[in-house]
Amino acid sequence: MVEDKKTLRRHMRGILASIGDEQRTVSSSSIVEQIGSSMLFAQCTHLFAYMALKQEVDVSGLIDLALRSGRQVALPRCRTDYSLDYHWIVQDEKDWKLFLEEGPYRLKEPISLWPKASIQDNTLILVPALAFTRSGERLGKGKGYYDRFLSECTERCIKLGVAFETQIVPALPVHPHDTKVDAIVTEEGFIYCV
Repeated sequence: MVEDKKTLRRHMRGILASIGDEQRTVSSSSIVEQIGSSMLFAQCTHLFAYMALKQEVDVSGLIDLALRSGRQVALPRCRTDYSLDYHWIVQDEKDWKLFLEEGPYRLKEPISLWPKASIQDNTLILVPALAFTRSGERLGKGKGYYDRFLSECTERCIKLGVAFETQIVPALPVHPHDTKVDAIVTEEGFIYCV
């Protein structure tokens, strides 16, 4: 199964690399607009987001919207033990992107001086991945960062997979420790997982 996942990761990276910059921008904007006008977003008071790598859905516009609307927003830092620490964006930081630094894997991460965040009631967690199934299974990048983090989440939060439509696949090899998402959003709309 490990080899199956490696092969599938390589395949999905190729698919993501084939999406042109213009299409990625248009699709990302559509996804951000859909999340921003959804009941999931309307009901959340806290947003756990991420800073996208080049081939991921860019959700920075949603972060801006959440901050403008008074929501608390947290971004992750990768730890050496393959876990994630989320930090709140300090609300009065109008230019919050200036307070990011490069972390492992060339990820933009919040500065460690921002307060550590914890899951609150009405938290919406945005979850990137290489692939998702319609039932909420996900294929991460192989280090288990999100599996570790999501396994600690309770019913107080909604785990929302964020992906391009080409990342939705019929089936994935899964392990018992793999954590599902509650819903997925693509440029085509929402998929509510069962």
